[in-house]
Amino acid sequence: MKNIITSCKMTCATIFLFILTSCSTSDSGNDINTVITPILTTNTVNNISENTAISGGLITSDGGATVISRGICWSTNSNPSINDEKTIDGSGTGLFTSNMAGLNANTTYYVKAYAINSEGVAYGNENNFTTIQLTPADKILGTYSGVGKRMPNGIILGNFSGCITPPNWDSNFITGATIVNISKVNDNTININLTGGPFTSSVYSNINITENNGIINFGFGNYSVVSKSLVISANTGSWINTNSCLQGLPYYYGWSALMNGVYSYQTIGHEDFTGTKQ
Repeated sequence: MKNIITSCKMTCATIFLFILTSCSTSDSGNDINTVITPILTTNTVNNISENTAISGGLITSDGGATVISRGICWSTNSNPSINDEKTIDGSGTGLFTSNMAGLNANTTYYVKAYAINSEGVAYGNENNFTTIQLTPADKILGTYSGVGKRMPNGIILGNFSGCITPPNWDSNFITGATIVNISKVNDNTININLTGGPFTSSVYSNINITENNGIINFGFGNYSVVSKSLVISANTGSWINTNSCLQGLPYYYGWSALMNGVYSYQTIGHEDFTGTKQ
């Protein structure tokens, strides 16, 4: 009888250990195979301009499966998703940076980071920001480099009879590398200063500007917001004894009536610049 009881105890213990081991193994298997969506946060938005901004995210856990895609999504409505505007910025965990473009000026946007694994898509916290509204003066101010050309006022090119184009009149231009600095007076007024090349210093003060379809215009030039190119073409002198028969000729030179009906052609002061913002 004693042997039977002992045998029963051993059998029961073996069964208990088997059940305990099986449960433990089963539980452990569940832990290994459990997959959730990634865990992440959204970066603060910075470098905000009229049409662009920078954000990103930090993925601290892949949820048990490889992150196959990540980025940010944004909208003018709260709670954006990957069905809205988005970036795709690689894969995997860790910190990433995302660039938003094509934004509208003076507009509030909502942005979230996202990450996708085999379990689905997860989102970080929501941030919001408002794009700025630049004035025309804000857009054009800065430093430009390019080529300047200057025609001094009052150079006599020679005596010619009748209404003709003076020979070699443009040889009097002085040309060279030029720097233009534009400063802001107010939202629609600027100062322009040309230096270097043919210019010791040529200053245009309190110039009114207007903007139309990305082109900023002023009385003697314009600036393209897209190409960042600046063009200046300004008369700095005036005609002397203007003869109407020559008004169809280019504006770089004028004329004066001399004695005996002989016309002496005289340059009008003029300044040109073509360059781009540095």
